[in-house]
Amino acid sequence: MKKSELKQLIKEEIVSILSEESSTLDKVKAEIAKNLEMYKNAEGEAAKKEAVEMLKKLNAEKKRLEAERDEASEKEMEAALSIGVDQELDYDSED
Repeated sequence: MKKSELKQLIKEEIVSILSEESSTLDKVKAEIAKNLEMYKNAEGEAAKKEAVEMLKKLNAEKKRLEAERDEASEKEMEAALSIGVDQELDYDSED
């Protein structure tokens, strides 16, 4: 496999991973917005307390997903940057 093909493959994998995580993160953010609206419209302390607890859980999930996304992105970038390191040059290749 040529270096350019390998770089393209890694780039596609990065986009795929980030898209999946972004989709899940978007769902969590939508749930946060929904629960925030429920909190605003809640009548009574029990309903507000329940909404706050759900918001805390969703916020923790959001932070976890963001950290996973950042870590995956960083690992993929490191992999992409290390392509060709410590390899002999092939002057006969098309690249």
